[in-house]
Amino acid sequence: MKPKRPICPRDGSEMIDGNQMESEAAQMRRAQIAAIHVRAKQLGLQEDVYRALILKITGGKNCAGALNSGERIAVLDEMRRLIEGHAWAPPRLRTVGDAPGGAPAPGAPGAAQLAKIHALWNELRKAGALKDPSERALRLFARRITGRDALAWLSADDANKTIEGLKSWLARTPARPQ
Repeated sequence: MKPKRPICPRDGSEMIDGNQMESEAAQMRRAQIAAIHVRAKQLGLQEDVYRALILKITGGKNCAGALNSGERIAVLDEMRRLIEGHAWAPPRLRTVGDAPGGAPAPGAPGAAQLAKIHALWNELRKAGALKDPSERALRLFARRITGRDALAWLSADDANKTIEGLKSWLARTPARPQ
């Protein structure tokens, strides 16, 4: 009978001659968690937004370390989709769920709605109504209206609420003398 090798209680890897040897599963887990953190950084997610995204995808867990393999893959896939669909500068505005053929996902805002949001924001900037005309400030405005942390996550209804909020703000803004 072959003697059993000691198992590390922390991650289940084998111990050989007092040295820890990582199992393939532990190596994969570590690589997936690292990839999740890298993608979160690429998306510029703040801690609360990052945890909310994981919670939304997994339906109950808000920490990458607590996810099982399938959940980590689902989070990575969603983040990959967000990175591919993310446009940083006044973008070629993509909608959430853009298919390779260009058809938006059902319920996602169309490019026209997102373009209208950016156009109204630009009008407010020109009118001098904005203290901070950055993309971040626009996201914060949309979050206040809709509860969504990114324009890419808006539904068509959320986009309409944001447009109407921007229109109302623009209507209340006094005209600047030319």
